[in-house]
Amino acid sequence: MSSKPLAAEATTTLHDNPTLNYKLHVFLYDLRHFRSSPSSRSRLDAVVDTHYLGAPYFDPVERSLLLSSLIIPSFPSSSSSTTTTDTLQDTLDDFFRRKLEKRVKGRIEKEGDGRICAAHDLAPVFERAFGVRMKELEKNRGFMKLLRTRGLELREGQVWCGLGKGRGKDRREGKGERG
Repeated sequence: MSSKPLAAEATTTLHDNPTLNYKLHVFLYDLRHFRSSPSSRSRLDAVVDTHYLGAPYFDPVERSLLLSSLIIPSFPSSSSSTTTTDTLQDTLDDFFRRKLEKRVKGRIEKEGDGRICAAHDLAPVFERAFGVRMKELEKNRGFMKLLRTRGLELREGQVWCGLGKGRGKDRREGKGERG
């Protein structure tokens, strides 16, 4: 039995689970490349979850872990002008309730299209919540190679070690993979 609290910081959640970290990064990549990548589009079209955190990316336990992760919201809550720590679920619920309503209404009036845009509506929320910089991810050779060769599913025992923290070659190649 773990003594770790249910709601951990988002970065801790990912650091402690490299497989979940990889799947989250694939999810974020797919959100940004929905239109340009048939594989991304296929995976995202299969999601039937109100928070977009379902299969094929995440199982129910991973979904709960992500939604309960503590983050710094990208926009202050309506009840306070100070930034508070909320869970990802709180942030997504607030986003869908307040921000998205205005955004979709404007899009319907301008373009006649009220659908949610993966790249412009959802990706920024998730990227800020988990501190992911898409340009760094796209330049990460280790990640891009795994994505091209393995897609969402790594081989058993295979681990993506995350984005590199350093500069230059190390950052571009990431920390590589094990297994």
